[in-house]
Amino acid sequence: YQNLFFLNGIIKKISSLSVPTLITGESYRSFIEVLIQLYQLNKLEEKLISDNLISGNSFEKIEITPHSSEFIKLYENISKIELSSSRYSMYPQLTEELISEIIDVEAYNQFEEAEIVSLKNHDYFVACGFCPQISSTRELPHPIIYTFLRSALIHHEK
Repeated sequence: YQNLFFLNGIIKKISSLSVPTLITGESYRSFIEVLIQLYQLNKLEEKLISDNLISGNSFEKIEITPHSSEFIKLYENISKIELSSSRYSMYPQLTEELISEIIDVEAYNQFEEAEIVSLKNHDYFVACGFCPQISSTRELPHPIIYTFLRSALIHHEK
């Protein structure tokens, strides 16, 4: 899973399909890198996304501020604090280019960075920098996990 060439190929293939997809944690950075490559957003070959800003093998609390109506609704009855072992920062101009035609920002973190994004023109393709599966249980699934599984089930039944 840490071979970026292999992971980029997988993300590129999956994003071209119409299947529900959820990317979490460290794969968030790879997803953004694939978008940069696919849409040729780095002609000057600059570093547009940071390395992991969380050092070591620890979790950091990330405060989620939902931005879209869908995610405001998802988070209305749960804590907006998530745990993450990965956090990335993007150049503002990259974020603007991505938002203009490629992604929608579903939520920001307390550092005003895009924390949850989705692909425009895709039924359910969500990427988040944290791992919602950490706080998800069978009895009380995280709303992002529940929504992803529901989307996958609906897609499967088509």
